[in-house]
Amino acid sequence: MNQRVMDREQCTYKNDLIVENSVNRLGTYRCEVKSLRHNNVTIDTTVGSVTVQAAGNVRVAVTTMGSQEVGESFYLNCTVNKINNVSLEIRWMKDNVTIVSDMSKGVMLGGIGEDADSVSRVLNLSPIRLSHTGQYSCDAVNGSAVDGRATIRVDIDAPYLSLSLDPSPDLSLTLGEEYTLMCAALLPDSLNPTVASITWYKDTVPFTSNGITTNLAEGTSNLNLGTVLSQEAGNYTCVANVSSPYIDTGYNLIVSNTTLITVSMPEPNSVVLALNYLSPPYYAGLRRDLQCSIDSLYIHNDPTVTVSVDILFNDTIVPSGLSSNGRKNLQQLSSNPSGGQYRKTLQFQYFVSSEDSGVYTCMVSVSSNYLSSYIVNASISRTNEYDIVAPKPAVLLNSTRYHLPNHPSYNTATLMCTATLQLITFDFLVFPKVLTWSGPSVSSATPATNPTGAVSESSLQQTYTTAGSYNYSCTVSVSVPGDPTASTTDAISVIVTAPSPPHSPVNTSAVNIRYNSATIRWIVPSIAYTPEEYVVLYGTNSTNMNDLSSVVNGSTNFSIIDSVLTVDLFDLTHDTVYHFRIRSTNTEGSTESDTNSFKTREKPPTAPPSNFTINTNTNSRSLSFSWDPPPPEHRNGDILAYNLTCYETVGGVVNLITTPSFPRIVNEGGSVQFVLSGFRPGTLVNCTLTSSNDAGTGPSATAYISTIQEAPGGPPLNFVIHTITSTNFTVSWEPPNLLLQYGTITGYTLSCTELERNIVPSLFPINYTPDLTNATVSGLRPFTAYSCSLTASNAVGAGPPAIDTPMTEPSAPSGPPQSLTLTLINSTTLTLSWLPIPELQQNGILTNYTVGCNQIPPQLVPVEDTLEMTQSRYMHNITGLRPGVVYSCYVFANTSEGNGPRAVGSITTGEDAPSSPPVNLTVSTLSHTSILIDWAPPSTPNGVIIAYTLYIDHTNGTSTTVNVTRKGSVIDTVYEYTALSPYQLVVVSVSAWTSIGEGPVSPIVHITTDSYIPGPVVDVTYTPSSDGSSLNVSFSSTNQPYSNGMIMNYTVSLVLYTGRDSIQSSTVNTSLDNVVVTFTALSKFVPYNVSIVAFNEIGRGQERTDIVFTAEGAPPKPTITDALRINGSTMFVKWILIPITESHGHISRYTIRYSPNSRKRQQPGSISVPGNRDSVYINGLRAGSTYSVTVSANTGGGEGNSSDSSFVELPPTTTGPGESKEPTCTCTCVHIRVLPINKLEVVGD
Repeated sequence: MNQRVMDREQCTYKNDLIVENSVNRLGTYRCEVKSLRHNNVTIDTTVGSVTVQAAGNVRVAVTTMGSQEVGESFYLNCTVNKINNVSLEIRWMKDNVTIVSDMSKGVMLGGIGEDADSVSRVLNLSPIRLSHTGQYSCDAVNGSAVDGRATIRVDIDAPYLSLSLDPSPDLSLTLGEEYTLMCAALLPDSLNPTVASITWYKDTVPFTSNGITTNLAEGTSNLNLGTVLSQEAGNYTCVANVSSPYIDTGYNLIVSNTTLITVSMPEPNSVVLALNYLSPPYYAGLRRDLQCSIDSLYIHNDPTVTVSVDILFNDTIVPSGLSSNGRKNLQQLSSNPSGGQYRKTLQFQYFVSSEDSGVYTCMVSVSSNYLSSYIVNASISRTNEYDIVAPKPAVLLNSTRYHLPNHPSYNTATLMCTATLQLITFDFLVFPKVLTWSGPSVSSATPATNPTGAVSESSLQQTYTTAGSYNYSCTVSVSVPGDPTASTTDAISVIVTAPSPPHSPVNTSAVNIRYNSATIRWIVPSIAYTPEEYVVLYGTNSTNMNDLSSVVNGSTNFSIIDSVLTVDLFDLTHDTVYHFRIRSTNTEGSTESDTNSFKTREKPPTAPPSNFTINTNTNSRSLSFSWDPPPPEHRNGDILAYNLTCYETVGGVVNLITTPSFPRIVNEGGSVQFVLSGFRPGTLVNCTLTSSNDAGTGPSATAYISTIQEAPGGPPLNFVIHTITSTNFTVSWEPPNLLLQYGTITGYTLSCTELERNIVPSLFPINYTPDLTNATVSGLRPFTAYSCSLTASNAVGAGPPAIDTPMTEPSAPSGPPQSLTLTLINSTTLTLSWLPIPELQQNGILTNYTVGCNQIPPQLVPVEDTLEMTQSRYMHNITGLRPGVVYSCYVFANTSEGNGPRAVGSITTGEDAPSSPPVNLTVSTLSHTSILIDWAPPSTPNGVIIAYTLYIDHTNGTSTTVNVTRKGSVIDTVYEYTALSPYQLVVVSVSAWTSIGEGPVSPIVHITTDSYIPGPVVDVTYTPSSDGSSLNVSFSSTNQPYSNGMIMNYTVSLVLYTGRDSIQSSTVNTSLDNVVVTFTALSKFVPYNVSIVAFNEIGRGQERTDIVFTAEGAPPKPTITDALRINGSTMFVKWILIPITESHGHISRYTIRYSPNSRKRQQPGSISVPGNRDSVYINGLRAGSTYSVTVSANTGGGEGNSSDSSFVELPPTTTGPGESKEPTCTCTCVHIRVLPINKLEVVGD
């Protein structure tokens, strides 16, 4: 039966007895009280018995939380319902093996959770490992029986890791381009991964290059391809070998990524196909080269790349060398591949249309012979069509003038024919030009000048005696070998007329008549005989026109008809009639036109109106004007009208004032005064005033004035409030309409009112300077509607407002909940209660309250709940707290924009024993005999830690418990432990205590103290041979207490005791458990010093030296130096110790024999002392007797001869009256201890 105890001291509830849930245990049970220990059940004797009934169904359920990815956390929660309000035990199993907590394997069992209906227990797999895959079952256990089980399969897949390869999946590079492939393992931190290696492959073959740079710590590797050639084409794969402590099933993860690199040959885009130095049209007879050239085509010394250049004529490749007809010669010009230049030239012997016109193509190919399907070759062609035409000469035929008979100076004409051939001046093929004349009497034409040059001329001089028409032509011909003859003809007609006087001008008129000038115009119907001249005769008297105009020359081209001629007349008198006629004159006489007349205009006034002034009125929109007429001498007639024009200047813009009521013309002859309305307030007005007579308008008088200002008539324009936040907004505007400003704007005023409270915040009104058109307003209340107005002001006042109604955005509350109260219900639960935030501090619509508690100092994620808003949600219970912990608890409100400030309080829960061990236990060595133990408090101390217990286990089987207690308010978490041995394995764990009790013990930590030099070797065995000629030295090399580290080797040396010769030495490693060193060629009865030294990682250890004999013999006899009586029954004997070099072995003891020489019956005696003693006191002798004394020595070879005898006479014990008393002596003895290697040490007096 299981017993469930509700109280530590006694159990008084009848359901405290729980019987295993099986049918064969149903029935009535009597409970007999044995003791009050909590493992037994105490039942009131008045109950007498307990009846066990059949339990209901046991329900076991498993739920999961978290992620099943490697490195994450995964939780399995098992819930079992209570039976008759009794809790069953919960047991977790994996693959039918009971699970125990093991943090090193990422498996932790939680405590038992309990509510009114069920119990639960959480299995925490964190961090997830591959080994966590398996069948998990949760058992509901009642005693030894399993009453219910739930099973779940947990499959942990190997994590998917990605490998970034840039670029991916493929990359096209051009020959010569430089590129670096970048590979990076994208590993989640949760795996605590380690990249063991990153390997590059090209086309599945490992790729090794100096261009690979790998950083395993960061999981990256870069492959610098350098200058890409054809051989770089292919598939590149980056493979990363990744390990993780959570991939614990014996293999690592291999991740890879591949990119395809295609290498393209460079495009020969700079191909040029052209005839040297020529542009269309292309004429026959020119010897030129057709050149195909490429610039900036680089193959970067790639030996697999070939550049080919071909020239095609009408799609047929032109072969290299001279053609069969000798007309073409294809040559390879000198190229410069390193400079990216390639050249090929087609030379033409003769370039004529019949054979060489056609389509020419330059084809360039760039290809690689590297065997790879990832090479892209390149080619390009340039095509030009050349139409070869015969050379076309140009011809121009002209004469210098026209000639008339009977005038020797004018009747001879020289005709000139000029021929030009459109060829380049440095062509080396020259074809002569032939100029041929046709017409009357052309035999006298001169031969062509420079017939093979670019320009040729031929002249023909003719003398005419008869009027008439004479026709001439000039033809130029050019002959090219192998081409038709090209010719060009130009013709001219020479007309010869008889001389006659000029014709009379017609259509005379006067135009552009002004008060002091006019223009006279006429028409010449035809030219009678050149040269002809014209002049205008004019005057105020029609019969006496003595004034002459300037001379106008007529045309020298007799073919011109109806020629219009003009002349200007100046310095005329205004308002006067003038008469005029035109006279025409040539070498044969003169003629005149008919008389005509015109009248000059009157003269406008020559002075402006006088005393022009403008004055303002009380009305800002009207002005008063006054002026006087111009002075009489400048009026030049009656003043018929005044013209008043006014302009207003608004913002630098000048506008003409045109108002229907504005009177523009005033018919007054004297002084003028009147008032005009319709002006704009606060505006600069400029006015001009002119007077007019019948002849026109005179000069103007100017005046200006500014109208009286008014307050602006319009609001600021484009008033917008934008960029609104919870406490700020930006206002922007433009000045009022210029036409409504009515003066100079002196500033702007912004005022805003909170609509809900109908108040103007204290920060308003805000004034802005006139140059501003935007501003930011700060200090507003969040989530508040405002009505804002902006006015513009001038010197008179403010104008109408522009209005906008913004609303600020919500923000997080600016105040905390009020009156926070914390009430402790039990050691793990408390209640928080509070009052709501004041409305003005809510700053929006509250969405919820957040309530939480955090351990002080913070160690865990706070226990936090979010409460949706209800009218009465101002209280909440926080559960799951830890006992004995100071908690800082808080509550804050939330809007859509965030969290408000917290209301904070603190409280301490009741204590309990720690539920977790101290953490971060570390042990470090201080020396070869001491360690430093360091730890941190438990994560769940459940109260104030009052002490720590250190459990220290040594490899020698001893254990030590050390209690570290609180010193005042401080408790150490570090402890120095000494009294250890070098190179000693120590196991340390620690637990914590509160006032309630001890918590769990931490996981153990192993450490080994520092090494130290070895001590002397122990347990050495010396085994000589039977004949004493060799010696075996043996000892064990394992588990030596003197090692103080890892023994690396031993040095064993054998030297004569005298130290005069080094006989033998041997160095032995520690590969054998038992070390045996043999020394040979030794002598019997000779002492040897055998030295053994151990070496470890620190260095040479302490030396052990023993004196060894290979065989021992009987020692020689000692020599007695003193034999003295001490008193009547005691004597003192002293001898010389036998030197080790003479002892034939180790002196094990000295034997002192003494024998009385008295005739009385006395038995001889002997006494033995250790071999390092050189004196002895012999007691119990007979007074008054004389003793003979000898000393002998013993070794392993036996006892040696006795020394020579010495005699000691003892005095009588008492003396009678008158008897003489034997003298006594007092001796001071020095005890001498003989040490190895004959070292003496005084040890006492």
